[in-house]
Amino acid sequence: MAIVLLLGLPVPRIEAQGPVPVVTHLPATVRAAGLAGVSVALVGDAGTVFVNASGLATIRHIGIEGMLSSLPDPARQAAVSGAVRVGQFHLGIGYQYLEQPPGLALRNNTLWVGSLVYRFGMFALGASGKYVAARDSADVVNRSLAGDFSGTMAFFDIFALAVSIQNVASSTRSGSDLALPTAGRLGIMMHFVDPQSAGRLMGTVEVVWTDGEARRTIVGGEAGLVFSGIGVVGRIGYGGQGAATGQTRFAFGGSLVIHMVNVDYAYQDRTVFGTPAHRLGIRLSL
Repeated sequence: MAIVLLLGLPVPRIEAQGPVPVVTHLPATVRAAGLAGVSVALVGDAGTVFVNASGLATIRHIGIEGMLSSLPDPARQAAVSGAVRVGQFHLGIGYQYLEQPPGLALRNNTLWVGSLVYRFGMFALGASGKYVAARDSADVVNRSLAGDFSGTMAFFDIFALAVSIQNVASSTRSGSDLALPTAGRLGIMMHFVDPQSAGRLMGTVEVVWTDGEARRTIVGGEAGLVFSGIGVVGRIGYGGQGAATGQTRFAFGGSLVIHMVNVDYAYQDRTVFGTPAHRLGIRLSL
C-alpha cells in the first residue's frame, strides 16, 4: 500500500473501522500549523518526530519543542517533543494530547511516538513506533499501535527532500479498531538565502496521499530578518487539508527569534471544532 501511495496510483476508498483519533491529523507543531500543515521537509526541529523522524538528523546536539492550542472550551491540544544526537544516530520522542468538546464520540486522544534515526552523509533513515489511545463517551479506552518509516536527503540546512510513510501495519491493542489510515508524504524545502545570514527566505511544497482521500498538495513559505541572532520571521501556507481536520486551506503565523530559541505563533480560521485555532509554541535547538 505504501508503494501505491507514493507512485500516485489510485487508492481504494477504505471505510473507517472505528473512531477517528483527531490528534493524529492536526498539526503537531506551531511552525507546521502556520504553513497550513506542511511539515515533512521541515528538518532540524524536534517536532518533526511526529511526521518524519529522519528530519531529526540535522539537529546538531539536542532539540526541544512544545505547543499549546486555543480551541473551543474545554477542548485543548498540547504537544511536546525532544531529540538528541548520539554519534551517527538520533533518538526522538514525542507526546500529544487532545481534549475534545462534550457530545463527541471521543472525549480525548493521546499519542506517544519514539524514533530512531541513522545518518550517513547527506542521507538519513528513520523508523518510529506509535501508541495511540482514545477514550470514548462510554469511558472505554481504545488503544492501537502503528509504525512510520521515513527518509531524508539534506544539504546542510539549505535544502531537504523528504519522504514519509505513516501508520504502517497498525494493530488494535484494546477496544475498537482506531481509524489510522496509511499515508504517504513527499516534500521539498529550500532556503533561497543562507539561513545563517540576516535575511530569511524559505519555500516548501508537500504532496500527501491518504487512504480513502484524494491526493492533496500544500505550499508554504517563510520570510524575515534576523540580526545578531534576534529577529522576526513570518510564514504563510495554503493547500488541501485532511478530511478529519476540518481546517481551512489558508493559515499564517510567525516566530520571534532569540538566538537558538524560537517563540512561534500560528492561526487557522477554522478547525474540526468549527472555531478558529490559535497556537503558541517554543523551539530550542543546540
